[in-house]
Amino acid sequence: AEFENSIGCERATEWRRGRVAWAAWRRAMSLWRTTALPVGAVYVFYFLYGVLQEWLTTTRFGATADDDDARGGETFTYPLLLLLVQTGVNAALAATVERQRRIRAAAPPSHAEPPFRDYALLGLINVSSMLLSNASLYYVTYVEQAGGKAVKPVAVLLALSLTRGRLPLGRYAAVLLIALGIGVFTLDRHGVRGRVADTLDAQSAAVGRALIFGSLVLDGCLAAVQ
Repeated sequence: AEFENSIGCERATEWRRGRVAWAAWRRAMSLWRTTALPVGAVYVFYFLYGVLQEWLTTTRFGATADDDDARGGETFTYPLLLLLVQTGVNAALAATVERQRRIRAAAPPSHAEPPFRDYALLGLINVSSMLLSNASLYYVTYVEQAGGKAVKPVAVLLALSLTRGRLPLGRYAAVLLIALGIGVFTLDRHGVRGRVADTLDAQSAAVGRALIFGSLVLDGCLAAVQ
């Protein structure tokens, strides 16, 4: 009887260990699906987006081997068209996802949703910010544009501070670390300058930085409205 009791206790212990291991596995898979996979996908697609955007705005199409790298061929100078394609694809994807969500929920559209004019205002501010950001690439290098836009949390934090009052100190510390990190990243400009960066003069750089600043101001307005 004692032997059978000991065997039963061992099996119960193994069963409990199995349940704990299975619960840990389910938590790990849930963390992967809800956090690791989405965050990783954001980084991968933003990386590809940056590479393609820099290629499109710095490549001189139609240039031959005999042409000078700074003068031969033509560059893509249609930021509004690029933005139209980008926002069009974004809107189509969002509409598809929203439609599938409502079909799965088997529920009609909610009347508690914000009115169309609020969405229109948000869209106008967001598109204007993106247009200024894309247009700045014709005056500054992609690294400088990315560095300037990376301090977007500063503009957002200022807007939220004005609309909501004082925020937790941890928010300010996090934004400060982001800004310092981006500043250090953009210090070595000689090693990361684009192919057309050498042709940019001081006046063009000033125009590009003004466009980036305007984009950051609109980002702050967007955060306040949201």
